[in-house]
Amino acid sequence: MTNAQLRRLVAAISVLVYACFVASAVFFPLPGPYTTPPSQGLQLVPFQWVDDVCRELRYTGFSLTDVFTAPAFEGTALNVLLFVPLGIFARMLFKRGFVGTMLIGFACSLFIETTQLTANWGTARFQYRIFDVDDLINNTAGATLGWIAAALFLALVGATRRADTPSYPDRFNHPDRFNYPNRFSRPAGFSHPDRLSYTAASAAKARPVHQGAPAEPPYARPPVAWLAGPPRQPSQRRP
Repeated sequence: MTNAQLRRLVAAISVLVYACFVASAVFFPLPGPYTTPPSQGLQLVPFQWVDDVCRELRYTGFSLTDVFTAPAFEGTALNVLLFVPLGIFARMLFKRGFVGTMLIGFACSLFIETTQLTANWGTARFQYRIFDVDDLINNTAGATLGWIAAALFLALVGATRRADTPSYPDRFNHPDRFNYPNRFSRPAGFSHPDRLSYTAASAAKARPVHQGAPAEPPYARPPVAWLAGPPRQPSQRRP
Protein backbone atom coordinates (compact mmCIF):
# COMPACT_ATOMS: atom_id res chain seq x y z
CA MET A 1 0.00 0.00 0.00
CA THR A 2 1.43 3.34 -1.04
CA ASN A 3 1.46 6.46 1.12
CA ALA A 4 -1.28 8.07 -0.97
CA GLN A 5 -3.56 5.04 -0.57
CA LEU A 6 -2.85 4.95 3.17
CA ARG A 7 -3.77 8.63 3.50
CA ARG A 8 -7.03 8.07 1.61
CA LEU A 9 -7.88 5.11 3.84
CA VAL A 10 -7.18 7.07 7.02
CA ALA A 11 -9.25 10.02 5.71
CA ALA A 12 -12.19 7.77 4.83
CA ILE A 13 -12.11 6.07 8.23
CA SER A 14 -11.92 9.44 9.99
CA VAL A 15 -14.94 10.80 8.11
CA LEU A 16 -16.92 7.60 8.80
CA VAL A 17 -16.10 7.64 12.52
CA TYR A 18 -17.01 11.32 12.76
CA ALA A 19 -20.34 10.77 10.97
CA CYS A 20 -21.23 7.91 13.35
CA PHE A 21 -20.31 10.05 16.35
CA VAL A 22 -22.50 12.94 15.18
CA ALA A 23 -25.42 10.62 14.50
CA SER A 24 -25.15 9.06 17.95
CA ALA A 25 -24.89 12.49 19.62
CA VAL A 26 -27.91 14.10 17.94
CA PHE A 27 -30.33 11.15 17.59
CA PHE A 28 -29.66 8.93 20.59
CA PRO A 29 -30.91 7.92 23.07
CA LEU A 30 -34.25 7.12 21.47
CA PRO A 31 -37.42 7.77 23.49
CA GLY A 32 -38.38 4.94 25.81
CA PRO A 33 -41.82 3.86 27.05
CA TYR A 34 -41.72 6.35 29.93
CA THR A 35 -40.29 9.29 27.94
CA THR A 36 -42.54 12.34 27.73
CA PRO A 37 -42.45 14.69 24.73
CA PRO A 38 -40.88 18.14 25.25
CA SER A 39 -43.18 21.03 26.10
CA GLN A 40 -41.72 23.12 23.26
CA GLY A 41 -41.17 21.79 19.75
CA LEU A 42 -39.78 24.94 18.09
CA GLN A 43 -37.34 27.58 19.26
CA LEU A 44 -37.00 30.35 16.66
CA VAL A 45 -35.45 33.14 18.76
CA PRO A 46 -31.78 33.68 17.85
CA PHE A 47 -29.29 33.67 20.72
CA GLN A 48 -31.87 32.49 23.21
CA TRP A 49 -29.09 30.65 25.01
CA VAL A 50 -27.73 33.98 26.30
CA ASP A 51 -31.02 34.69 28.06
CA ASP A 52 -31.06 31.14 29.39
CA VAL A 53 -27.58 31.56 30.88
CA CYS A 54 -28.59 34.85 32.53
CA ARG A 55 -31.70 33.22 33.97
CA GLU A 56 -29.65 30.38 35.43
CA LEU A 57 -27.16 32.82 36.94
CA ARG A 58 -29.94 34.61 38.81
CA TYR A 59 -30.47 31.48 40.83
CA THR A 60 -26.80 30.54 41.34
CA GLY A 61 -25.25 34.00 41.65
CA PHE A 62 -23.35 36.00 39.07
CA SER A 63 -19.99 34.24 39.09
CA LEU A 64 -17.59 33.68 36.19
CA THR A 65 -17.21 30.01 37.02
CA ASP A 66 -20.97 29.56 37.02
CA VAL A 67 -21.16 30.86 33.44
CA PHE A 68 -19.03 27.99 32.10
CA THR A 69 -20.90 25.39 34.13
CA ALA A 70 -24.38 26.58 33.16
CA PRO A 71 -26.25 23.92 31.14
CA ALA A 72 -27.20 26.43 28.44
CA PHE A 73 -23.57 27.47 27.92
CA GLU A 74 -22.35 23.87 27.91
CA GLY A 75 -24.93 22.93 25.30
CA THR A 76 -23.89 25.86 23.11
CA ALA A 77 -20.20 25.03 23.41
CA LEU A 78 -20.83 21.38 22.53
CA ASN A 79 -22.86 22.38 19.48
CA VAL A 80 -19.97 24.53 18.27
CA LEU A 81 -17.31 21.87 18.93
CA LEU A 82 -19.43 19.18 17.29
CA PHE A 83 -19.04 20.78 13.85
CA VAL A 84 -15.39 21.85 14.10
CA PRO A 85 -14.14 18.57 12.52
CA LEU A 86 -16.58 19.11 9.66
CA GLY A 87 -14.89 22.41 8.84
CA ILE A 88 -11.47 20.76 9.03
CA PHE A 89 -12.54 17.99 6.65
CA ALA A 90 -14.11 20.52 4.27
CA ARG A 91 -10.84 22.45 4.02
CA MET A 92 -8.24 19.68 4.07
CA LEU A 93 -10.04 16.80 2.34
CA PHE A 94 -12.69 18.39 0.11
CA LYS A 95 -10.77 21.64 -0.63
CA ARG A 96 -13.80 23.85 0.03
CA GLY A 97 -13.62 27.58 0.52
CA PHE A 98 -14.81 29.68 3.40
CA VAL A 99 -18.32 30.31 2.07
CA GLY A 100 -18.68 26.73 0.85
CA THR A 101 -17.80 25.40 4.28
CA MET A 102 -20.36 27.68 5.90
CA LEU A 103 -23.03 26.41 3.51
CA ILE A 104 -22.05 22.79 4.18
CA GLY A 105 -22.24 23.34 7.94
CA PHE A 106 -25.60 25.09 7.67
CA ALA A 107 -27.03 22.39 5.38
CA CYS A 108 -25.92 19.55 7.66
CA SER A 109 -27.28 21.33 10.72
CA LEU A 110 -30.59 22.06 8.97
CA PHE A 111 -30.91 18.39 8.02
CA ILE A 112 -30.33 17.34 11.64
CA GLU A 113 -32.82 19.87 13.02
CA THR A 114 -35.44 18.90 10.44
CA THR A 115 -34.96 15.25 11.36
CA GLN A 116 -35.52 16.08 15.01
CA LEU A 117 -38.58 18.19 14.18
CA THR A 118 -40.20 15.39 12.17
CA ALA A 119 -39.47 12.75 14.85
CA ASN A 120 -36.76 11.08 12.74
CA TRP A 121 -38.92 11.40 9.63
CA GLY A 122 -41.82 9.65 11.29
CA THR A 123 -39.93 6.64 12.59
CA ALA A 124 -40.16 7.69 16.26
CA ARG A 125 -43.38 7.68 18.30
CA PHE A 126 -43.22 11.44 18.87
CA GLN A 127 -40.86 14.40 18.63
CA TYR A 128 -38.39 14.01 21.46
CA ARG A 129 -36.00 16.86 20.58
CA ILE A 130 -36.79 20.45 19.68
CA PHE A 131 -35.94 22.41 16.56
CA ASP A 132 -33.60 25.15 17.82
CA VAL A 133 -32.41 27.99 15.62
CA ASP A 134 -29.48 28.49 17.97
CA ASP A 135 -28.25 25.04 16.98
CA LEU A 136 -28.15 26.17 13.36
CA ILE A 137 -26.07 29.22 14.29
CA ASN A 138 -23.74 27.33 16.61
CA ASN A 139 -23.17 24.43 14.22
CA THR A 140 -22.41 26.79 11.34
CA ALA A 141 -20.02 28.75 13.57
CA GLY A 142 -18.27 25.51 14.54
CA ALA A 143 -17.74 24.50 10.90
CA THR A 144 -16.39 27.98 10.18
CA LEU A 145 -13.94 27.78 13.10
CA GLY A 146 -12.77 24.38 11.88
CA TRP A 147 -12.12 25.78 8.40
CA ILE A 148 -10.12 28.69 9.86
CA ALA A 149 -8.05 26.32 12.03
CA ALA A 150 -7.31 24.06 9.04
CA ALA A 151 -6.39 27.03 6.84
CA LEU A 152 -3.99 28.37 9.47
CA PHE A 153 -2.43 24.93 9.87
CA LEU A 154 -1.90 24.52 6.12
CA ALA A 155 -0.42 28.02 5.87
CA LEU A 156 1.99 27.23 8.73
CA VAL A 157 3.05 23.96 7.11
CA GLY A 158 3.59 25.69 3.77
CA ALA A 159 5.68 28.43 5.35
CA THR A 160 7.80 25.83 7.16
CA ARG A 161 8.43 23.91 3.96
CA ARG A 162 9.38 27.06 2.07
CA ALA A 163 11.81 28.00 4.83
CA ASP A 164 13.45 24.55 4.69
CA THR A 165 13.79 24.56 0.88
CA PRO A 166 17.16 25.92 -0.35
CA SER A 167 16.76 28.88 -2.68
CA TYR A 168 18.84 29.89 -5.69
CA PRO A 169 21.57 32.48 -5.21
CA ASP A 170 21.24 35.89 -6.82
CA ARG A 171 20.98 34.97 -10.48
CA PHE A 172 21.26 38.57 -11.71
CA ASN A 173 24.73 39.07 -10.19
CA HIS A 174 25.93 35.55 -10.94
CA PRO A 175 29.14 35.43 -13.06
CA ASP A 176 27.52 32.81 -15.28
CA ARG A 177 24.09 34.43 -15.21
CA PHE A 178 23.31 33.82 -18.89
CA ASN A 179 23.88 30.11 -18.42
CA TYR A 180 22.09 30.11 -15.05
CA PRO A 181 19.61 27.21 -14.81
CA ASN A 182 15.93 28.00 -15.04
CA ARG A 183 12.78 26.15 -15.92
CA PHE A 184 13.35 26.69 -19.65
CA SER A 185 16.98 25.53 -19.74
CA ARG A 186 16.75 22.63 -17.27
CA PRO A 187 18.02 19.40 -18.86
CA ALA A 188 16.22 16.14 -18.26
CA GLY A 189 17.44 14.24 -15.24
CA PHE A 190 18.96 17.28 -13.50
CA SER A 191 17.58 17.79 -10.02
CA HIS A 192 17.76 20.97 -7.98
CA PRO A 193 21.12 20.22 -6.21
CA ASP A 194 22.66 18.96 -9.48
CA ARG A 195 21.90 22.24 -11.25
CA LEU A 196 23.41 24.25 -8.43
CA SER A 197 26.56 22.15 -8.25
CA TYR A 198 26.99 22.14 -12.04
CA THR A 199 26.57 25.92 -12.24
CA ALA A 200 28.94 26.56 -9.33
CA ALA A 201 31.55 24.23 -10.82
CA SER A 202 31.34 25.76 -14.28
CA ALA A 203 31.50 29.30 -12.87
CA ALA A 204 34.44 28.59 -10.55
CA LYS A 205 36.44 26.64 -13.09
CA ALA A 206 39.41 28.65 -14.38
CA ARG A 207 39.55 29.19 -18.12
CA PRO A 208 43.13 29.72 -19.34
CA VAL A 209 43.86 32.62 -21.62
CA HIS A 210 46.29 31.83 -24.45
CA GLN A 211 48.20 34.32 -26.53
CA GLY A 212 46.20 35.20 -29.58
CA ALA A 213 43.14 33.20 -28.42
CA PRO A 214 40.94 35.12 -25.98
CA ALA A 215 38.99 33.14 -23.47
CA GLU A 216 35.36 32.41 -24.16
CA PRO A 217 33.16 34.81 -22.16
CA PRO A 218 30.70 33.16 -19.78
CA TYR A 219 27.73 34.62 -21.58
CA ALA A 220 28.72 33.26 -25.00
CA ARG A 221 27.10 29.85 -24.48
CA PRO A 222 23.32 29.70 -24.93
CA PRO A 223 21.09 27.74 -22.53
CA VAL A 224 20.98 24.85 -25.02
CA ALA A 225 24.67 24.24 -24.28
CA TRP A 226 23.57 22.58 -21.02
CA LEU A 227 22.89 19.47 -23.06
CA ALA A 228 26.42 19.43 -24.45
CA GLY A 229 28.16 19.49 -21.09
CA PRO A 230 31.03 21.70 -19.89
CA PRO A 231 32.68 24.07 -22.37
CA ARG A 232 35.76 22.87 -24.25
CA GLN A 233 39.05 24.55 -23.57
CA PRO A 234 40.82 26.27 -26.50
CA SER A 235 43.55 24.18 -28.06
CA GLN A 236 47.23 25.07 -27.70
CA ARG A 237 48.70 26.91 -30.65
CA ARG A 238 51.99 25.74 -32.06
CA PRO A 239 54.69 28.43 -32.33
